[in-house]
Amino acid sequence: MNHQLFPFSQVPKDWTLCFLSECPLKENCQRWLAYSYAPDDVRVRSCVMPQALRSGRCHYYVEPQPVRMASGFRNIFRSVRREDYPSMLGALFNYLGSRRTFYRYRSGEKLLSPEQQSWMKNLFKKYGYKDDAVQFDKFIDTYQFPVAH
Repeated sequence: MNHQLFPFSQVPKDWTLCFLSECPLKENCQRWLAYSYAPDDVRVRSCVMPQALRSGRCHYYVEPQPVRMASGFRNIFRSVRREDYPSMLGALFNYLGSRRTFYRYRSGEKLLSPEQQSWMKNLFKKYGYKDDAVQFDKFIDTYQFPVAH
């Protein structure tokens, strides 16, 4: 993935950034990349302290993890049989967390991870639909932001 397209707007607000310019790992660290693309109006964020870097190693180093997320699925039930619709919709509500959350994913307000996309395709297969039955509105290349321990 081209780092020039780094989407700072998708960096979680609680995700730790790194601004240690002397770090030898910075050019391939997602925390530095996130910091580098922070807009001027970002004034306060959690950050990696210089003590984290010891002997050329950093406990908070994160290699960039590009991922293709799906945005929206407004026509997902277009080819679904009427008798399958209620139980499939219920399964999606349960899997995605709630009715409200389902609609946020359906509209594209929330992005679907590759794992969620796969789960949805498997649900349709379980009901006998072909692989192409699940159509997402569009895909967005972004990064995963793992939680630091």
